[in-house]
Amino acid sequence: MTADRTIRLGLHSFSFKLHRRYREGFDVFALIDAAAGLGMSGVHVSLNDENYRWIGGTSPDRLRAVGEAIRGKGMFLEIDTSGTGREHLVKLLDAARLLGADRLRTYVTVLGSPEERVRATVEGLLGAAPVAADLGIALLVENHEDFTSQEMVRIMEAVNHPSVGAVYDFGNSMIVLEDPMEAAKGMAPFVRSVHVKDHILTIDPVGGGATEAENAIVCGVPIGRGNIDIAAILGYLLDNTGLNRVCIQSVYGYRAPIARNLPNFAEQARRHPVFVSENNISDDSFCILDAEALSRVDPTRLLNYEQSAVALGVGKVREILGNLGYGPACRGLCGEYRRENTQADP
Repeated sequence: MTADRTIRLGLHSFSFKLHRRYREGFDVFALIDAAAGLGMSGVHVSLNDENYRWIGGTSPDRLRAVGEAIRGKGMFLEIDTSGTGREHLVKLLDAARLLGADRLRTYVTVLGSPEERVRATVEGLLGAAPVAADLGIALLVENHEDFTSQEMVRIMEAVNHPSVGAVYDFGNSMIVLEDPMEAAKGMAPFVRSVHVKDHILTIDPVGGGATEAENAIVCGVPIGRGNIDIAAILGYLLDNTGLNRVCIQSVYGYRAPIARNLPNFAEQARRHPVFVSENNISDDSFCILDAEALSRVDPTRLLNYEQSAVALGVGKVREILGNLGYGPACRGLCGEYRRENTQADP
């Protein structure tokens, strides 16, 4: 028996966050053109503020115009927001409908203990899931610097709805001191989408903490230049989930402190290479701890670094897919990769 597996590549708007901030006129249509120029099959666009961020407006006409531009390129669209309250999710599900998006990603924003945040997330998802089902839109929760994989599993099992699933982010588990591969294995039964990115861990040279753990920060780097075992994780998820899209989320310019489980820092660094501190971060094109400072003196150089990081990341993901047995399914700049699995008939 022979079964073909096709993977479509998408680009997340976060990949060009510095362009949006520091390059005049770099709007959602410029983002779409950039993704098309990289040969992407789709885009994942953030609507994460009152004016829907990259969309640049909340009117039905604006939403439909953006959706038409994306469909005109033959691309799929996924969108994201933050917050798990029912009313908010229902509003964003309607925006997804107008845009023509088939997936809405979110993450928890309420404050409180991990237990309280889990309960609030479950409550909101249970309220919004029937609406998502009626619209035919997948409602996906990301492990966004907040939850361990065990907590994500508890949420998924408590909601237990066919329209609700998980987004596995390759780097976010580091913020809660969980090894990315362990997080992938824990979340795999519920994963419907991924954000591929790369990180290193370093020590903030001007940190005010009393210990190394308190000064530890995660820094976004071009995909393939960091310490996350992207090839192994992606291979595992492709073999153990129903993934049909891979979203590239280049995070050059990102930094975040360790948010939880600081007492486990030394032990995790001993057990997992991803938590071993990188000391040489003098190359700004590799890891920049203060993007805003460079933007004030040489914004063009900063934007060149970001654009280069995106291109390097796209190339690396294509290389990994090739090594996993996936070949381009089209000529030229291809956003679809296919692997043919051949098994002997019983």
